[in-house]
Amino acid sequence: MVDGHTDAVIASRLGMSVRSVTNHVRWASDLFGSRSRAQLAYQIGRSGFLGDETTDTAPGRGGNDSCGVAGGSVPGEAVTGDEGP
Repeated sequence: MVDGHTDAVIASRLGMSVRSVTNHVRWASDLFGSRSRAQLAYQIGRSGFLGDETTDTAPGRGGNDSCGVAGGSVPGEAVTGDEGP
């Protein structure tokens, strides 16, 4: 998305349906309160939501998981340390 790819290109690269990608983008837009894809990409980049992808790529630990969303804090989400194993 940051590189300007359409939902169709993203879906093809991830092996997902276009509709799934569109829904993921809509969910993220709602979560971050963005009004455009450019604003969404900027807000995700600034938030740390994607984590540090250079050190650990395990799901939920800063790397991308199977749906293209990575570990990190979500705006408004409290970090309690009680997330389980």
